[in-house]
Amino acid sequence: MTEEITADRASARIHSGLSDLGPLRADWDALAVRCGAPFGAPAWVEAWWRHLAPRGMEMAVVSVHDGERLVGLAPFYASRKLGVTELRLLSGGFSSRLGLLAEPGLEQVVATSVAGCLAASPRSPGAVRWEAVDIAADWPELVSSNWPGGPQRIQAESRRSAPVVDLDVPSFDEWMARKSRNFRSQMRRRRRAVEERGASFRAATGATLEADLEQFLRLHTDRWAGRGGSAAVPPGVMAMLAEVGNGLVDDDRFRLWLIDGPDGKAISAQIFVEAGGVLAYWNGGFDEAWGEHSPGSLAILAAIEQAIERGDSLLDLGGGEAAYKDRLADEDRPIAWSTAFVRGPRYPLARMRRLPGQVARSGSQGLRRRIGQERLNRLRGLLSR
Repeated sequence: MTEEITADRASARIHSGLSDLGPLRADWDALAVRCGAPFGAPAWVEAWWRHLAPRGMEMAVVSVHDGERLVGLAPFYASRKLGVTELRLLSGGFSSRLGLLAEPGLEQVVATSVAGCLAASPRSPGAVRWEAVDIAADWPELVSSNWPGGPQRIQAESRRSAPVVDLDVPSFDEWMARKSRNFRSQMRRRRRAVEERGASFRAATGATLEADLEQFLRLHTDRWAGRGGSAAVPPGVMAMLAEVGNGLVDDDRFRLWLIDGPDGKAISAQIFVEAGGVLAYWNGGFDEAWGEHSPGSLAILAAIEQAIERGDSLLDLGGGEAAYKDRLADEDRPIAWSTAFVRGPRYPLARMRRLPGQVARSGSQGLRRRIGQERLNRLRGLLSR
């Protein structure tokens, strides 16, 4: 049935708030599960919007239907400066491997429908920011190439390694057998060592979630305190995680793995979110007094063991390189940042409002010199009004 759907047959509309999206929630979640998109599920996106979204923004979520069936969803929000509307992905800057949701096989139809709907909107965007998008999915190109009036101009900004772990194996023992002898020996020896010291492994439940999230916060902030703090836990993040956890933990889709020390205080806490057999690692923390035993990796291994038992197919370790990721991962599936600019009268203003962020992200000293720091500061001040 899906192969018969065309862009002309699909219908798309923009939703400007959570109440407008309410009737779609069940179908939206089912679509995120079919797409294997943990950070695209409504429980995650809605909680982010309620607790962490920048002030003054407006939702601009596009739903695509074939009759009554939801086949696509573009989770954007809009901001307006210098007379230009810019779209960003919901939870951009906070989550990894974002993008549109589309019924498998209907990516082209969904991209065409989303592009047409956005271009026809009274607040048609001058730019679309794509943050932490899976390079293989190529959503910026799909939407841009189908933009009415001609393709957008895509400005590539950066890309980042994002390792993944193949969990499609019969058992955890067989998965471990694929790793080096040195890795297997080290991890087993370190697990025995922490258990001999009185530590124990467990996953959070609905009854323990609130206290366990506090353990995560303590471990994460303590570990980063001497490094200037962590941007991963801004004000509002704990309320967001509690909302997501309460909504998903009973279905085993929010997984907080902990190692409790002999005194009952956690020495490791690692957070994962699941959809459609894809387990996505979000963040964690551990007690550096136990660092010689790699408590972070041990808790992640416990999550891997459970995921394999449940029949999950993939663990996404998220963006960024790290030694522990290299030891666990089977391949790299990079993510990328870019901005697509709509060609037309507003193009120069759209480019201007993105310039400070692009300079900051690129770290280009040459570009800073050409623009001049004083001029760049004035532009930042103008855009912050």
